[in-house]
Amino acid sequence: MNRSPLLLGAQGERDCAARIASLRMVVGGGALFASGLARRLFGLPADQDTPTARTLGRLFGIRNIVLGYWAYQTRDADKEARRFCYQVNMLVDTVDVAVLLWPLLRRQHLDRFSLTSIALGSSAALAWADLLKLLDEA
Repeated sequence: MNRSPLLLGAQGERDCAARIASLRMVVGGGALFASGLARRLFGLPADQDTPTARTLGRLFGIRNIVLGYWAYQTRDADKEARRFCYQVNMLVDTVDVAVLLWPLLRRQHLDRFSLTSIALGSSAALAWADLLKLLDEA
């Protein structure tokens, strides 16, 4: 049974991997190609919508597209390659959540952005953990 809401309805490791990899690429594509829309969806305040913030958001987007593509391509690889891919993706999402806690704890007026991003990042990290569990059960 999957614990991450991102995997609801997905059946089996391959289907779960395709789902989370695709979601990662969609989020990355949004940050890369629609940074203004992504800013509004994630709740980044308009006064902080600067060229620097958009550039960093696009770098985040590229990273997510590459990681998602890797996970998608690894679905049919051997067990150890899949395990490594899932572990790296889980680590990235876990570290993202830790970093996103910083402005929240320091009361930097990024609550909506932090909470929205933490919800997505923790759900993604849990999805990768679910994949690792499925891999171990196989």
